[in-house]
Amino acid sequence: MKEIDINSWERKTHYEWFSSFDNPCFAIAVRMDVTRLLEFCKKNNTSSFASVMFFVAKALNSIKPLRYRILEGKVYEIPRANVAYTFSVRKDFFLNNRTNTATDYFEFCRLVKEQTTRLRENPVLPKEFNNTTIVDDIYCSCVPWVDFVSVSEPVPERMPENSCIPRVSWGKYTEENGRTRCTFSITANHSLADGYDVSQAFILLQEMFDCPENFTEQEA
Repeated sequence: MKEIDINSWERKTHYEWFSSFDNPCFAIAVRMDVTRLLEFCKKNNTSSFASVMFFVAKALNSIKPLRYRILEGKVYEIPRANVAYTFSVRKDFFLNNRTNTATDYFEFCRLVKEQTTRLRENPVLPKEFNNTTIVDDIYCSCVPWVDFVSVSEPVPERMPENSCIPRVSWGKYTEENGRTRCTFSITANHSLADGYDVSQAFILLQEMFDCPENFTEQEA
């Protein structure tokens, strides 16, 4: 991780101001077109859930402010974030898992399938719901039962190591005028990132959903 010199950081006053808030996070929800993505998944027999997480990680990792993390009162730029996500063990019970994003698309989808299948067959109940000492994550959650227009993420107050982690949620796929669309929400810490940064992530993510075959390679 690369430490940011806060005193010479152009964002110093922003960071100090928003860090004084009990909850410095904000969220933006956007209606996105996933038509081509779902066609790509069907063609390659891959999970849309894993596919969304792969491209979410790729998009957010491309935006430097969304890779900033706070650890013991210092700000760091991490080289890459992995995905930590909620998945169903059965329809009414869920567990968390983490999957390394430093791989290509097909290997990532294979890993997600392998890991979640193993945990469904032999659920390992965690001693704690989330390891809050891990900061190189992007939290992902899918709510496929409803077509929501916005979502409020649970963010712990006065826990900057956890609140600095971006959170991405998406809902049910719906047909609209011959296209498949879905609401995506990104929550970020305002002491580290602005609406511009989250907007750029959405723009890049839509590019990936429109031409997924162009973004399947392993990260450099």
